[in-house]
Amino acid sequence: MLSRLLRSLTGRGERRTTTDDAVATEMPAVVTAPTAPAEPPAATTDSAAFEMPGLPFQLRPLLRADLPQLANVYRAAVNELASRDYDADQRSVWQAQANDAAFIERLAEGVTIVADHHGTPVAFAQLSPANHLRMMYVDPEWAGLGIATLLYQYLEDEARILGSRELTTEASHTAKRFFESVGFRALEEEVVVLDGVSLARTKMEKKL
Repeated sequence: MLSRLLRSLTGRGERRTTTDDAVATEMPAVVTAPTAPAEPPAATTDSAAFEMPGLPFQLRPLLRADLPQLANVYRAAVNELASRDYDADQRSVWQAQANDAAFIERLAEGVTIVADHHGTPVAFAQLSPANHLRMMYVDPEWAGLGIATLLYQYLEDEARILGSRELTTEASHTAKRFFESVGFRALEEEVVVLDGVSLARTKMEKKL
């Protein structure tokens, strides 16, 4: 499994083919009042990175310096990859979530893994809490290379190590096809409201 292989290659501690690589998940259910700017997560002291032979990127933990680029990846994925499933107004309020200080706070939570191309993040995914896949976004220029599948496989393995017996997510219409391809099943559709604009998403789960 990916995370175990990473640990065996890099000495990390004990804790630690896709039909649609254009993935975007996580739409906050409500928009809260602006908060004071959050302190960015400290750069990890664990510099472990998993390089995959033949592929132009590596998987590694989140770093402080990644934050601006991860916001760019988030916006680009929403604006371009979700355009088949959501209109311009929906995408506008959705991608604007990356401008909120709470976005930084969310990235600092749980397990966030980054796909890195020569020092530049091109995709990221987050497990928070240990049984919930909270975010997965791929830069449109890097869609179709299987990055989402690799990120997902890593986080599923991590969830198993942490003792989770199932994974849940709230998938956008864009992401739903991907999650079905890796074994998730739809539970119910729900509608969330961002700045007065309604967006549909699907609650999904996978037994581990």
